[in-house]
Amino acid sequence: MVLLALSFAVACAEVRLNTIPAPPPTAELRVFIQPLSGLLPPGGWGMPHQDWANRQFRIVQRFLQQRGIYKVVEKEEIRSVIGKKQFSSWDWQRKDWSLARQVGKALHADYAMLMERAAAHGYKFFDTVLINVETGKRFAVSLRLPQDPAFREEWQKINNVSYREIFRDAKGDMLNTIMRKSRLA
Repeated sequence: MVLLALSFAVACAEVRLNTIPAPPPTAELRVFIQPLSGLLPPGGWGMPHQDWANRQFRIVQRFLQQRGIYKVVEKEEIRSVIGKKQFSSWDWQRKDWSLARQVGKALHADYAMLMERAAAHGYKFFDTVLINVETGKRFAVSLRLPQDPAFREEWQKINNVSYREIFRDAKGDMLNTIMRKSRLA
């Protein structure tokens, strides 16, 4: 019973985060990016998590910078806030994505973007969620492909499809956030 109570207390505890100085006010949307690797396919992933996470970060950063209205939170800032803590996909999602919002606020981000690769039952999954840090509003895209190596090219194209779709869905929310920030700046 004591063990159960302790595990419940740990699960409900707020995560302690470091703080960083607020960036200068701007109408650009600050986006915090967090790649995650979930359940492994049989034989593991072809690319280790850290390599895949770095690649995803660069892809999303390039995608957002090409649009000209986004500022991606730097990895160093993320490390300053989170430290060396490692969080699972479940950690980020529990309590209605409160950890993602908490980290986003500590980073002075407008949006948190989390993408996860996972595998189960013969399929690979690529889930992406974009969260308005202030309001908690979420936009999500979930794509899946058979684990068959014949689908490797499609797997590589899946990033662009999911990013275009999620930002199209969030366009109105982002416009409202930009307008609010412009009034404050």
